[in-house]
Amino acid sequence: MKTFGRAALTLLALGMAGQFVPATAADTQVQALETAKGDVAAAAQQERHPRFFSKGGPQRRTSARGRELQRLEGDLDRLIEDLERGKPVAPGEVDQTLRRAEGATR
Repeated sequence: MKTFGRAALTLLALGMAGQFVPATAADTQVQALETAKGDVAAAAQQERHPRFFSKGGPQRRTSARGRELQRLEGDLDRLIEDLERGKPVAPGEVDQTLRRAEGATR
């Protein structure tokens, strides 16, 4: 009976330890990329605000900065999807994209 109790206690302890596994590098990268994506999306929304008006109403023009923000959003989406699917992603690519996002939202 003592053996069963010890075995049950050991299994319970191992089960609880699995819940406290630290976040993996991919999880941390996904969180950083999602935060950057939110910042870029907000900047892109401001860029898409209609500024030019004509007789027929506002005309939306995409500036060079707006196009860069759109490309950056696509790159962030792709990296997030790749990491979530477990595809290999070069850490340098993640860092470079995060730097681009930081520079674009200043």
